[in-house]
Amino acid sequence: MGGRFRTHAVLACTVTGAALLLRMAAFTWMMAPIQARAGTQAEIHAAVVETSPGFLEDTVRAGVLVTK
Repeated sequence: MGGRFRTHAVLACTVTGAALLLRMAAFTWMMAPIQARAGTQAEIHAAVVETSPGFLEDTVRAGVLVTK
């Protein structure tokens, strides 16, 4: 019984490690384009679609539609 438990424990640790590595790789792959543009400036045209009061005083939450 001890050998089977150890095998399952090693398998669970291996699968967990592989899943974490895969998640880190996917996150890095998705964030690379965003990080490449960090600090750059751009001119955009947008229209406000909806607004609602924000969580803090004197703030709003706004939904915008970027047109250009």
